Amino acid sequence: MLERFLDLERKGIKEYERLRKASEGFHQDLFGLLCRTMVHDSLKHIGILDFLRLKLGERKRFKPRRKK
Repeated sequence: MLERFLDLERKGIKEYERLRKASEGFHQDLFGLLCRTMVHDSLKHIGILDFLRLKLGERKRFKPRRKK
């Protein structure tokens, strides 16, 4: 599931960059700021998802044994 979220965020960044370029000359300051902010947010989301993937992977590998 985490990989799907990561893929969506990465695709989103590409789309925001495409929109930013397409909006050049059309109130560029406003749309450029909006697109840059959305890219920044997606990069933060990717960092959080990478952290979760790492921590969940550690939990699987180092699962403590149950006492009987």
